[in-house]
Amino acid sequence: MQKDVNVSASASKKSTLKPHPTKDEIALLPAFEGLQLGQIVILESPDQFDDALALIQAAGVVGFDTESKPVFTKGGKSDGPHVVQIALNDRAYIVPIGTNPPIEFLTAVLGSKEIIKVGFGLKSDRSHLRRKFGILVQGDVELTQPLRALGYRQRLGAKAAVAVVLGQNLNKSKSVTTSNWAMRPLQKPQLLYAANDAFSALKIFRALGSPLQPPHTKTKAIQGS
Repeated sequence: MQKDVNVSASASKKSTLKPHPTKDEIALLPAFEGLQLGQIVILESPDQFDDALALIQAAGVVGFDTESKPVFTKGGKSDGPHVVQIALNDRAYIVPIGTNPPIEFLTAVLGSKEIIKVGFGLKSDRSHLRRKFGILVQGDVELTQPLRALGYRQRLGAKAAVAVVLGQNLNKSKSVTTSNWAMRPLQKPQLLYAANDAFSALKIFRALGSPLQPPHTKTKAIQGS
């Protein structure tokens, strides 16, 4: 009897969860209000890294993501990340990873518990950064966790989360997603994609009330029926 009750309760809970927003629903939303090219800074010189670090430390909370050149061969392994992006409220920093990566800067930002890094799918980012540079990412907040409190059946990725929480359509072009992130210089679509991946995470974090624990919040866009 107890088993039947538990199964029934589980089924009831699943039936009350909201469906994931569809591609068609998301396509009807206004475009994501993201950063423009003039707000994107490619970090290359020591002075740029010093200035960026000071502003990042002052902000305390940033959006964070990485990009890697895709691997299309079976069993192939990525040697990324090839780009690290960090977003503030009014700009994004793009760090191209080449033959002389800025380990000191990356460690100061990503290894700091005092700088909160928010993003989606950070497990793989942490793994790649530790494998390639020996950097232990600390102070990171995986946004899929607090978003579970919104009651959707499936985990919300960045695009769906922007639709649900912000009521906007984040452009996630497959051609850019699967482009060569090791190529230099990065192209304009790549810069905008990378910057706004990190920036959208920061905006969602703010919209949810800057949660370090699962939030209790209302969505303002696609609610599901």
